[in-house]
Amino acid sequence: MDPILLRAKQVQDLPTFRRGSSTSVIDFIFCSPDLAPLISAPWTDPALLSIHLTTKPRRTSPYWRARPQLSALPAFQSHLFKALAASKSASTTDSPQEQWDAVKEVIKKVPQQIGHKRTPFLQRSLRHLQSRRTQLLRQSKASPWSRTLLLPDLLQVESSIARVQ
Repeated sequence: MDPILLRAKQVQDLPTFRRGSSTSVIDFIFCSPDLAPLISAPWTDPALLSIHLTTKPRRTSPYWRARPQLSALPAFQSHLFKALAASKSASTTDSPQEQWDAVKEVIKKVPQQIGHKRTPFLQRSLRHLQSRRTQLLRQSKASPWSRTLLLPDLLQVESSIARVQ
């Protein structure tokens, strides 16, 4: 057997974590640039090897949420199903974790693409509805009876605004 492989096998058997008399081997480490300031000097073990990890820079906020209204659109549903099918057929990995990560990526990209195309339309619709609401509120201030007459229209406009937002 190759001496390098023998040494690698011996290194794999060495414990990487020690607490009291208990030892274990750490198989994987979750890393993030956010964790760097959290590592305290007393926690470190001088026997550990150092490693330089490069992570992808974050371009956007880590928090993202799709509009629930998108799921009701047939065009969105069709696009999502096609993207998931294409992702599944293009998948070359057997790892369940990698498959799940690929599914999550597709589920994130599709609403972003569809939502990006719909944003100008939604903004115009929202401006129009807000303008209509302002108009109804001004008309309702004219007299007490007009407020009663305009209330159903006002409620309908406000529910439309809530759906768009």
